[in-house]
Amino acid sequence: AKLFQKGYAEKIICTGKNIPAKLAKLGYPYPESEITKINLIRHKVPENAIETIVEGTSTIEESDIILDYCVKNKIKSVMIVTTQVHTRRVKNVFENKFKDQNIHINIQGSPHSYYSMDNWWKNENNFEMVTGEIAKTFYYFLKY
Repeated sequence: AKLFQKGYAEKIICTGKNIPAKLAKLGYPYPESEITKINLIRHKVPENAIETIVEGTSTIEESDIILDYCVKNKIKSVMIVTTQVHTRRVKNVFENKFKDQNIHINIQGSPHSYYSMDNWWKNENNFEMVTGEIAKTFYYFLKY
């Protein structure tokens, strides 16, 4: 929302098919893409500037979806916003395939609602997030 309000984008594309289990248990079975849209609207982004694509359950799937969207819409520059802890893996996944299509990418890390870059090893949730990201990065290296 802050990047949009500063004029860095005319449109925001929200992807994600996963439904967060905690929200589903509370009676809110919305996919990640819709939750992001709701949050953007709550932060004063006009609804007509937001598009949701209710697809993608992983970074690799979402990279393919976004690439396809860019190619179909002749977009030559895209900013990918993700949480700070995910930026390295996102960059690795997106960089080559977008370069092959002559599309410039800019990866931006946003603060996470509960993850802190400072002293992450002192908090169990932060530790799990970082070690999980390391495992996913290694898995992506081996598989893709």
